[in-house]
Amino acid sequence: MAAVSEGTEPTAGDKATVDRQIADGQVAVWVYNSQNATPDVQRLNEAAEQAGVPIATVTETLTPEGASFQAWMTRELRALEAALAKAKATSQ
Repeated sequence: MAAVSEGTEPTAGDKATVDRQIADGQVAVWVYNSQNATPDVQRLNEAAEQAGVPIATVTETLTPEGASFQAWMTRELRALEAALAKAKATSQ
């Protein structure tokens, strides 16, 4: 996460850590920024999906075009809320 926020690529160790966390069930919800669809991100999305980890898709800019800030944030929060509810249901 730190590497991506700094505009650099994650290290091999970073990638191995996330792979292990997903495989070991340490990730309750995967939050995916659909505006950052690199091959590494796509691979992690697939790993999360295969592991049954709920995925919340978010964007970093106002979406859809013309939406108000409130509508955009409400949509983002509802996606996260749905993924959290799914995670909670599968953990019980």
